Amino acid sequence: MVSNLDTFWPKESETEPRLCFSGDLTLKIHGRVIRLNPSLSLQAGQAVRLSGPTGCGKTSFLTVLAGLTDYRILAGRLHFEPGSRPLAFVSQNPALQTLGADVWEETLAGALNYGRSRSLAEADAAYWLSRLNLGDKTHHSPDELSIGQRQRLVLASALTLAPGFLILDEPFSQLDSTGQTELIALLRELKQKGLAILIVDNENLDYLDLMDNYVSLYAQEEMDIPPEGLAEIGPATDDLKRPVRPVLEGHNLSLSWPPDFKTTVTIEDFRLKSGQRVAVVGPNGCGKSSFMAALTKTGPLCGGGIRWFGEDNLALKGLAGRVGFLPQNPERLFFNDTVKQEVAFALTRLNLSQPEVEARTGLWLARLGLANLADRRPRELSFGQKRLLGLATVLAPEPEVLILDEPFTGLDGRFRGYLKKKISNGWGDYRPVVVMLCHNNPEEDFGFDEIWRFSGHRLHTGQTWPAEVPPPPEGPRKNKTGLGFARAGQFRFGRSWLHRCPIAVKFFGLSLMATVALLGRWFWLTPLIIMLTLFFGCSAGLLRPLIRDLRVFCWPLAIMLLLYCFRFGFNLAALNDFLTIGTRLIAVCWPFTLFQRSTDPEALQKQLKRFFTARQSFLLAAGLKIGPLILREIPDILAWQRLRGAKLAFGKFWKKNHVSDWLTVFFLTLVFRIIDLAGEMSIIARLRGLEGYVAKPIHAEINPGDDSKPLNS
Repeated sequence: MVSNLDTFWPKESETEPRLCFSGDLTLKIHGRVIRLNPSLSLQAGQAVRLSGPTGCGKTSFLTVLAGLTDYRILAGRLHFEPGSRPLAFVSQNPALQTLGADVWEETLAGALNYGRSRSLAEADAAYWLSRLNLGDKTHHSPDELSIGQRQRLVLASALTLAPGFLILDEPFSQLDSTGQTELIALLRELKQKGLAILIVDNENLDYLDLMDNYVSLYAQEEMDIPPEGLAEIGPATDDLKRPVRPVLEGHNLSLSWPPDFKTTVTIEDFRLKSGQRVAVVGPNGCGKSSFMAALTKTGPLCGGGIRWFGEDNLALKGLAGRVGFLPQNPERLFFNDTVKQEVAFALTRLNLSQPEVEARTGLWLARLGLANLADRRPRELSFGQKRLLGLATVLAPEPEVLILDEPFTGLDGRFRGYLKKKISNGWGDYRPVVVMLCHNNPEEDFGFDEIWRFSGHRLHTGQTWPAEVPPPPEGPRKNKTGLGFARAGQFRFGRSWLHRCPIAVKFFGLSLMATVALLGRWFWLTPLIIMLTLFFGCSAGLLRPLIRDLRVFCWPLAIMLLLYCFRFGFNLAALNDFLTIGTRLIAVCWPFTLFQRSTDPEALQKQLKRFFTARQSFLLAAGLKIGPLILREIPDILAWQRLRGAKLAFGKFWKKNHVSDWLTVFFLTLVFRIIDLAGEMSIIARLRGLEGYVAKPIHAEINPGDDSKPLNS
């Protein structure tokens, strides 16, 4: 393979990047005051490591350099010249940094938007995808990759820009040991080729010889580790919370995931007993998160049986309060106004008294160092603070079993060491069963009783099924969550005439169907058009998910029927009017569902390129991505919130608590999620050059204490 690293050699006509600031540099960002020390000078061919405690503002400072955040200089001097080449910024949350329809388009987009020739961009994209072990994933959707693979994808997209200045925010946190070693070797090569590198990291120490300087960042209000004695104080675990034996049993499990469902992981029989600590270890993309989701019944399970607490087929609501699950991105579940209310939510759903709720909320906020943030909004916290808040919401009900998916991501060494000790020894009388996912081998100070490893499409637990305990009944569990919403990637579409039809013709025909449905005079033609379309254009692979989509309309139509009848009376005339309105609603919405089901996003983006520039087509495809992404997340949000104790049962929708939870826990969470996605897409689109974005130089100097200067942006 011919290396494309030669493209990083600076040319004589180019200006090199340069960053420097004084040792007393003090910034005010979003109302927070941060201070950097010591003085820094960073230019082409150099690398600097920026570290600091959790929540001190490291990411905020990086967004200042990238020109994405308003700021005010309170003291010191800041000079930043990004250079002639693009600035590449890789954030610490890769789940929100992908916009393309597939891995290939995602990697190409930024380079094309910045004006590079397509041949050169494609050569660089192929090189970086191969270098980062994604060469066989080019036609996969980014949403189908594991969190570690998406970290590699975002890095490949950034490097395809041929940047002069590279900003990496916690680049090692989501990678396994092999990925970390490969990234360190790559950074060495990039530095030799003249790239200026700024890394924010609190964990990995294997690359310190690569750094030319180290900078520490301090916040005005830092989080403190709780006192040692505080972790030992608290109410004793009551009889309801006492672990039972056995806790969890599994027999002959198998998992698979999109896009092709061909990768199947077989899991040996296993058994968890009370008081055990188990680590699940494996490389990126091996199926660790899918395994955890299957255990908590928030994800798909292809075959086999799981028995919780000695009961077969225990429903999801039976796990609420007894099993705590911390997913990779717990911030997706936050909806309350304050940190304190977010922690107290699960406790209120366990029918605890108000004094006990307040006492236990305060206890766990203090145990995790969040007491001084109790009145802050959850969405204003840093990435690491959100991780601690998610852990607090899981621990507050004091579940019998604790399942943690990479709980230390984004945390500094102090909190990481503190949590390691507490996960190993427990919090006083509270000692749950712990199952923790790790990219790498856990350290000895964890004190794990067993280590389960993913290797060769198998999870090796080192156990055999006890002969005296009969295994749970085999058979696949239903892979859906209410309202007919299928889980991510469940559908495998068959090919039909509609799939091969040109997108423009398809869109025109289906839009005509929706228009006819809106016209009262020819409304009777709508069922005929739908039947003809299904008869000539749909195979079983498309018809089956379409029928499932119809179930989505059932509950809204039922509620509409009740409201309509209460308003106009329970009579045949009102019922006839309602049926007309409901049928027309389905007839209008269903054609666009048909269009989505029969149109590949990659094909749609290619068709858009015929009428728009590469930048415009990529932006349109990114906008079209929000809807399917939200629909794919609905089942996960429903399952995770029900595991927290939310009343989201469909059969009891009319009850007061259920209506309140639907409006706040579910719909409000979706609204926040859409806002977050739109904001993140806007930021990433700017960094990829969609809006003509160019990182602006910063030349600012101010006398200490002068707070009158307007905000720079």
